[in-house]
Amino acid sequence: MTSIGVCSDTSDAVEVLEAQGLFVKPVAKLNISVQLPQLKSPGASISNWEVMEKLKKMIKPDSFLVLKVRFIARATYAYS
Repeated sequence: MTSIGVCSDTSDAVEVLEAQGLFVKPVAKLNISVQLPQLKSPGASISNWEVMEKLKKMIKPDSFLVLKVRFIARATYAYS
């Protein structure tokens, strides 16, 4: 997976090509599994978008470059 984005923290950037001013920055890949609570009322649901927004808030001041759903099971969402 290739992702290009604006880098606000260049402290750990490594210069690759000096003439072109090309730098790379190490990136970690996380796999996150979210166990959902059992819903008490029939027909109730938990929004995938809502779970993603809560994950984004939890890691502030850091941020995800990419956050995508890997799979959804009955009681588990998996993100990477």
